[in-house]
Amino acid sequence: MTQIIDTPPSPVDQRRNTTLIAVIIGGVLASLAGIGVMVYALALYTSAGTNLSSNQSTGCLLIAVAGFLVSAAGTDLRHNAHRHRRGI
Repeated sequence: MTQIIDTPPSPVDQRRNTTLIAVIIGGVLASLAGIGVMVYALALYTSAGTNLSSNQSTGCLLIAVAGFLVSAAGTDLRHNAHRHRRGI
């Protein structure tokens, strides 16, 4: 009869898993923050209507694009951490 011995993970593996979980949580928070910035900038742009100057409207749209990029980076970070955690 074969016995399977369940050995606990080494401290290095535990630290690695903890770090990856922290990176995944950070990626989720970055995604949410990016979405929040994007929504806020677009709401500011639409609520101000024609009262914005050309520079102000361009600034609002650039902030929205920056929010999108932060959200995309957070999603990519989370995705890569998941893959790394699974060993892919």
